Amino acid sequence: MIKKIIDVRLLNDGIQYLPFKGNWKYLLTKEKIDAINSNTDLSESNPVASKQDVEYITNKNIVQSINSNIDWNYNYFTKEVEENTRLFDINLPSTVIGKTIKLLVNPNSAILNLPSYWEILEGELQAQSNNLIEATCFNPISAKQVDTITVTGTLGTATITVGSVEKVVTFDTDIATSLASFVEDNEADYLAEKIVVTTNGVSLIFTSLYAGYPFDGTSTIENTTEDLTGSVVNTTDNVSPVIVATIKYKVLAT
Repeated sequence: MIKKIIDVRLLNDGIQYLPFKGNWKYLLTKEKIDAINSNTDLSESNPVASKQDVEYITNKNIVQSINSNIDWNYNYFTKEVEENTRLFDINLPSTVIGKTIKLLVNPNSAILNLPSYWEILEGELQAQSNNLIEATCFNPISAKQVDTITVTGTLGTATITVGSVEKVVTFDTDIATSLASFVEDNEADYLAEKIVVTTNGVSLIFTSLYAGYPFDGTSTIENTTEDLTGSVVNTTDNVSPVIVATIKYKVLAT
């Protein structure tokens, strides 16, 4: 366990930290960073939290209760998981590299999914337990994926697939009217998949709701009837931040 970090540096072959007493050591190698970006599960053992570990957060003066967003403007969080939940990061530190937050969560019988790009250095979430999670952001640089689909034609329909959502755009009067109707009819379905759809009059613009989460699969538009068709451009690539975490747990008394 790292007690105190004096400095952190990013090298070509990984991320190193300088402890209060000692020499530079590797926190993440390039191979592990590549594994983070490919969402490889690197979970290992399950260290057990003590009573003092669990009480650490609850004794703090400012504890943020979270629903699904982990707001990095705060330091300590608690969550009671009543239903299957996926957690997302917002307001990642823009200038402080190496900020650490602590979360105390109890998944009960539900499923709690941590942000997909977090590398879990140690531990796994345990149901019916108090899980103490310590997460450190070593590289906050991130970007939301943006795909732009330009629609052309004068009649008919085309099928648009972005992420896991497949919808039909229908020509109505002109392209601008057709795209406005598409957004109005389908924005809720895309938002349920954490994708925001808008239009500029000639194109549909699909933006990930959260940075670090690429769309599932490749965005496409395919002609269905008449001549309505289009083209797809990946306007902005997804970029995931580098966040590492450890998990300790304490089994609840029965």
